[in-house]
Amino acid sequence: MKSNKVLIVDDNELILSLLGNLINQQWTHKTAKNGIEAVELTRDEKFDLILINLQLPILDGIAAFRKISQNNPEHCPIIAISDPSNIIDKDSLLSIGFAAVLVKPIKPNEFMELLSCYLGSTNENSGVQGVGNFAEVIIDKKVIDQLMKYNSAEKINAFMVEFLVEVNQLMNTIHDAFAKRDYNQLCENLHILKGVTGTMGANLIFLSSQKAEYLTFNNRWDDLGNELDKMTKEKIELEAFINSDKIFRK
Repeated sequence: MKSNKVLIVDDNELILSLLGNLINQQWTHKTAKNGIEAVELTRDEKFDLILINLQLPILDGIAAFRKISQNNPEHCPIIAISDPSNIIDKDSLLSIGFAAVLVKPIKPNEFMELLSCYLGSTNENSGVQGVGNFAEVIIDKKVIDQLMKYNSAEKINAFMVEFLVEVNQLMNTIHDAFAKRDYNQLCENLHILKGVTGTMGANLIFLSSQKAEYLTFNNRWDDLGNELDKMTKEKIELEAFINSDKIFRK
């Protein structure tokens, strides 16, 4: 059953890839990287469900939602993807007209269950069985188990390669911004790192990025430097764990 079509609107390539691959197990999808692209796509094509990240470049998620609603009064359900620190609460988003609110970090199993409410039931057969011994401190076993329910080991390996590349790029940018005391660049990239690592279940770096974001907001530069050094060590541990292929060992 792949007749239903979903539009994912997010400016993060890894999130687009991860959610798109999950969706493709049952349905089809297209992507947009900002609100303007989303509005233009919905003018030309009909979608059965739209997922919009609220924090988008050029045109944010709420503004895009309003334009889509104006252009298509009988538009399909639109789900907001929100960061837990977003100042707009869930009730406010629902009152605006969003069908539901998906709060990051996104858990694959919950994501598929939510989509099935709007697009039909999902296939319960899993391509890869559960993980055996697992270093849950480094990566959340439940997240990988959920990914395995809808993906092969090869696809998850590909996700992990993309994931490590993005984490490295983000952390290089974060360290450079810290050296320059670039507050805005730090906040932006720590926020992205927190979302990506949370979605992929990389517990240690997720918690460190969350703490580093807090330290940045409060201009605690000495403490932030220590936290970033700790995060670098955690990244090395994560890389070693993923490259050792322990994720798929029983």
